[in-house]
Amino acid sequence: MSETRYQNPPIPQGRQPNGEGLKFTTPLSLAEDIDNKAAIAAAEVQLPPTPLMKRIPEMKIIFDRLLRNVLNKSIDGFKEDYCCYIDTETTGLKPMENRVWQFACIICLGPEIVDERNWIIKITRDDFNNAFGGDAVPLDKRQELYKKMHLTWDRIVESGKPGKQVLDEFVNLINGRPMMPILGHNLAGFDVPFLTEEARRCGMYDQVSKIFKRATLDTGAIIKGAQLHGSLQMLDRMSGQEFMKKVIGKMARGVYWRMDYIMEQFRLFEKEADISALHDALEDVKALKRIIEFIVDYEV
Repeated sequence: MSETRYQNPPIPQGRQPNGEGLKFTTPLSLAEDIDNKAAIAAAEVQLPPTPLMKRIPEMKIIFDRLLRNVLNKSIDGFKEDYCCYIDTETTGLKPMENRVWQFACIICLGPEIVDERNWIIKITRDDFNNAFGGDAVPLDKRQELYKKMHLTWDRIVESGKPGKQVLDEFVNLINGRPMMPILGHNLAGFDVPFLTEEARRCGMYDQVSKIFKRATLDTGAIIKGAQLHGSLQMLDRMSGQEFMKKVIGKMARGVYWRMDYIMEQFRLFEKEADISALHDALEDVKALKRIIEFIVDYEV
């Protein structure tokens, strides 16, 4: 990634930053005009800032505080040290009932990927057939989900490994390196519960849960916090009914913190195929790496 890609450019002659005059102070005491500064940074590519770009200063403050609290490390220190990104794909949303079938992680030293793993877990045929709601969901809908999530029985048969072997390899991979933060998107509410339940099934709960007790950073929580604050600013410009429909309704469906929404808002899709590649665990961890690098390198 270029060191200058997201530096503040001069505003083109005659161009006024989009959002001029919208001034407020964030609850994190960031006493800058966030909307104007985001617009200035976006002027590099002659595009107005997206709504989520305007929240990046808040994201950086939240991320920096979490780094200091968890690792006693600044953003600059994070950019130069080891970290691990993880993601899982599952057969549903309930850790006690559904299974992890794909688990990926990349280990980075600064911006460089130094290790990459993409495991397929050998689930049972019943687990596969009952994925995404089983018989309670219409077959055509489930077939769409199998395709969207890249889940096929051939993939399980050809590449699947026992869950205990996968988790043992993961534990050895993490324990064999210096202590580093583990990052995931919605890590605390999704990946960790699913992985610890898989660990419980194969007698590795203590080893796996110990890893997640050391140093974890949930980017979903960082982005949600910034988005929630940004959404409150809209109350000044919307009626209560409009706010409930356009903002609260989307939040209830999780739209504002989905990976594809964030990638689109940050303009990180390089080609149309990038969108369909999401919901593959390895592609998702690489997308997460791009999102974090975009946030920490974005200068406003």
